[in-house]
Amino acid sequence: MVKKEREIALEILMERSDNHFIKTIYMRKMVEYPYLNTVQKAMIKRLVQGVAEREYTLDYVIRANSSLRLKKIAANVLNILRLSVYQIMYMDKIPEYSIVNEGVELVKKQKQFQAVAFTNAVLHQIANQKAKILNEISRLKDQKNWKVAYSFPQELIDLLLKEYSPKIVEKILAESLKEKPLTLRFITPDQQAAASVRGFLQSSKRIVGQGILFDRVCKYYGNIEQESIFQQGYLQIQDEASMLVGHLAAADQPKSVYDLCAAPGGKSTHLAVLLPDSQIMATDVSPEKAQKIKENKNRLKLANLQISVQDATLFDPEKKEADCVLADVPCSGLGVIGSKPEIKYRINQSAINELNQIQSQILEQAAKYVKNGGTLFYSTCTILSAENRLMVEKFLQKHPEFSLCSIADDPIFQGENAKQMEKNGEMIWQNQMLQILPQSLHGFFIAKLRKTL
Repeated sequence: MVKKEREIALEILMERSDNHFIKTIYMRKMVEYPYLNTVQKAMIKRLVQGVAEREYTLDYVIRANSSLRLKKIAANVLNILRLSVYQIMYMDKIPEYSIVNEGVELVKKQKQFQAVAFTNAVLHQIANQKAKILNEISRLKDQKNWKVAYSFPQELIDLLLKEYSPKIVEKILAESLKEKPLTLRFITPDQQAAASVRGFLQSSKRIVGQGILFDRVCKYYGNIEQESIFQQGYLQIQDEASMLVGHLAAADQPKSVYDLCAAPGGKSTHLAVLLPDSQIMATDVSPEKAQKIKENKNRLKLANLQISVQDATLFDPEKKEADCVLADVPCSGLGVIGSKPEIKYRINQSAINELNQIQSQILEQAAKYVKNGGTLFYSTCTILSAENRLMVEKFLQKHPEFSLCSIADDPIFQGENAKQMEKNGEMIWQNQMLQILPQSLHGFFIAKLRKTL
C-alpha cells in the first residue's frame, strides 16, 4: 500500500519511545517503503525532526486554540495536529489550506471520526492567526518563557543556568533549534581522489561553507551517503569538534591506539588516516554499531583499523597496553541537540546520575590500557560539568599517576577562527581542559591526560 509522507511521518512519531529514537525508526521506514524518492524522504525527515525540535512550542499553540486539554486528545490525533501546526508555522512553501485538508484526511484514515470537526476547527483557527501566533512566540524572551519559546524542558534549563549565565544559556537554547549541516572530512590518498574531491567542491550546490578549524573540510546539506564520492571512500561525516580528538592524539605519533565506545567510527577512521603506520583498534558494546564501523573501514579502505565488540565498562585482560586510549563516553548529548532534538526530552538529573556512573566506570577501565608515558583522552558531546570537568577532576584525585596535559598551545587553537570562538565565549578553557559550546560547532569536551613513568 502506497502511503503519503505525512502518514509515514505520523507512524514514526507514534512509534517513538524512550527506547526507540526517531532516527532509528526513520531509517527502518525508509527500507519498509522503498518507493519513496529523495524529496519524499527529505520531507518525512523534516517533519519528524521539526516536531521533535519544537514539540513544547507546538503543544503551547494547540493548547491555546483547543477546547480540549492535551491529555484528552487521542495520541494519534495530537501527533497529526503537531505535524500540521509545524507545517503551518514553519514550512511556508506549503499552502495552508492544503495542510489543513491533509490533516483532516489523516484523522479520517486513523478512524478518529469523532475528532474530524475538532481537528478542522483547530487547524483553521491556527492558520488564520499564524502571523499573530508567530509574533507572540517571538516575544517570549523572558527567562520564565524559555520552555515554550525554545521548546526545552525546564529541568534542563535550570541545570544549564547553574553553570552558565542567562545570556549564554539563551544562546545554547536558540542554537538547538537551528538546522545544522553535515561536516564532511576529505580523504585523498592519491591524485584520483584529490581530483574527485576538487570536482565535488566545484560542482555541488549543497555545499554551504568550509571548515572552521580544519582546512580539508566542508559543510553540506543533503544525503551525502547516496553520492558516489562518498561511496568511493573520499569523504567521511564527522563534526570538527570531534576531529579535534584525532588531531590532538595524532600529534604524539602513537604506534597503538584504542578507541573505546568508537561507533560510528569518526575518530577511529580519522586516526587511521592520520597514522597509516600505526595500529588503531576500535571497540563498541553494540554488534550493530561495530558493524557500522566495519562498513566505514571497508569504504575508506583502512587496513590499519581493527574492530571488535566489547563492553568498555569491563576490563579485558587479553588486551595489551596502548600508547594512546580514547574514551569518548556515553553522555547526555546536550552539545548535539541541533542534530538530535529528542535528546532534550529524555535527559534529566536522574539520567545524568546514571550516565555519571557509566562514564566513571569506562574512564577507570580505559586508564588500565594506557602504557607508561602514554596518553588518555576523555571526551563527550555534552556541556555539563558533572559529565566533563568534574569527572576528570575526580579521576585525577584517585589516580596520581595521571596528569593533565596542556592542549591550548596546539597550532589548531592559534588560528583566527579559534581565537574568535574563544572571544565569543564558545571555546572555554577549564584548567587545561576544553569545553566547546554549541554554536559554530557542536558542543564538545576534551581532556588529555598523560600517564607518568
